[in-house]
Amino acid sequence: MAEWESFARTLLPAAATMSALALRDHARPILRAIAKEIDSGQPGMAGEETAATAHGALWHLSGFNLLQLGAEYRALRACVIKLWRAHLSKEHHEALDDLTRFNASVDRALAESIASFADELARSRDTFLAILGHDLRSPLSAVSLSGHYLSLAGKLEGRQQQALSRIQRGAAKMDAMIRDLLEYTRTRLGRGIPVAREPGDLGAICEAALDEMRAGHPEREFRLEASGDLRGAFDAARLQQVFSNLLNNAVQHGARRSPVTLAAHGGDDAITVRVENQGPPIPADALQVIFNPLVQVRAGASGPHESRSTSLGLGLFIARNIVLAHGGALEVVSSDATGTVFTARLPRGEPQGGAAPQQPVPRRSAPLRILVVDDNRDTADALAWLLQSAGHDTRTAYDGPSALRAVERDAPDVILQDLGLPHMSGYEIARKMRALSAAKDALLVAVTGQPRPDGLRIAREAGFDDLLLKPVALPALQALLCYVRKRTEAASTPG
Repeated sequence: MAEWESFARTLLPAAATMSALALRDHARPILRAIAKEIDSGQPGMAGEETAATAHGALWHLSGFNLLQLGAEYRALRACVIKLWRAHLSKEHHEALDDLTRFNASVDRALAESIASFADELARSRDTFLAILGHDLRSPLSAVSLSGHYLSLAGKLEGRQQQALSRIQRGAAKMDAMIRDLLEYTRTRLGRGIPVAREPGDLGAICEAALDEMRAGHPEREFRLEASGDLRGAFDAARLQQVFSNLLNNAVQHGARRSPVTLAAHGGDDAITVRVENQGPPIPADALQVIFNPLVQVRAGASGPHESRSTSLGLGLFIARNIVLAHGGALEVVSSDATGTVFTARLPRGEPQGGAAPQQPVPRRSAPLRILVVDDNRDTADALAWLLQSAGHDTRTAYDGPSALRAVERDAPDVILQDLGLPHMSGYEIARKMRALSAAKDALLVAVTGQPRPDGLRIAREAGFDDLLLKPVALPALQALLCYVRKRTEAASTPG
């Protein structure tokens, strides 16, 4: 038992905060079950709940991986064989040593096979989730754009307005879930979460996150504490996502009658942001895995386990990766005395070049000729209707050849081109469009549901001017249209 515990303690980082009792866990009942099978000559019934199945489930939820679980059993077997050898007569030692070496060779081959199998399985799963998230964005974009179109089309009353509000809230929640899913797969596939730093005030970002939470949880009390210089270079949208995730976690797990505090303090070279809530503390073993993806924990529970929450269990995982992408750190402490406190330390950073602040424009502006290209007709039509309601001359195309014909026929000022078309990719279409005189001066914008860190660079190499993510953010689109309108007006001004 002591050797089992000693080996288990080397399985980091999951074992770092576990007690001796927790590390020994099911060791005694597992050994007793093995001894019983040896004595009886009868294996246990397949599929029944045993100490070994319980041990495997708990180790998964505690943050151990498959290779660590296998190594633990191999160490157990080696320990038992060593003790067994001490009780055998010397004439049996050579045979037992040969068997031990054979077992060690099989173990190495098995470990290599398991590692390769697990990597391929994880890669296949993560690729599937990435494709699923991408494919869900097109129908979601149609729902989101249609909802926005209805909100502009005219005054709705009573239940009609309530129905529209439900559509918009549901679309926003689905967008957040798909975004989390895509960012999870991006990190798992080794791409990381990209951030675009721009000069800003972290206090304003905190205010925006609190406004969002107050709107969603009007019954809860939220407090903001700000001190020091909060200016720096940050990805505002990403950090608002971090603070919203932390605040939402505090609302979900904190005491309902206690306030949730968001505190920001500017130091010499970094800004510290804390999210604090009172309530049952998070157990020490759960703190070890709280930032792991797809493992949910509840404050006051005996350990990590599956929660009844309907969330994906990715919020804290993504929050930590965004903070890491800013060169910072995200930590948590929890106790009866202090409550639960998440602390993010964010270096002030330097702004990244090439990104100009985008300003929203009035809904009504000088009309532009706009071509929307997307093989999802609902998405294309919804975006076209929305642009038409703003006074623009908007056409649609649903595949590459028809898009190229539309460019030659209409000479659009702006082309919104989906990248994921069948038969002819958006990149290939862009190259062909740039070869047409009718598209020489057009603003060519790539639209995609699958973001990637180098997406804008690749799009520009193919001939695009910019890139938007589905569902299209209307302020970003309006800023692009404003740019085109001003450029067109400047070109038509004499002198």
